[in-house]
Amino acid sequence: MSAGEWRRRARLLHAVRRLAEGEAVTNVSLEAGYSSVSAFIAVFKKTFGMTPARYVARDASPAPAAR
Repeated sequence: MSAGEWRRRARLLHAVRRLAEGEAVTNVSLEAGYSSVSAFIAVFKKTFGMTPARYVARDASPAPAAR
């Protein structure tokens, strides 16, 4: 893994933590060093297969009830 790839992954993992804490996508993208929200969303979607909003919504959805 190149240094650039390592840095990109570290930035995205930090972003995931911040999103899980309830931080807005705009704030997280700027904090992670992206020049635009759309660039952050594109990289996030390419990496995780879904947008940041969908990722957060997936984590926030209630677990199925046990039978």
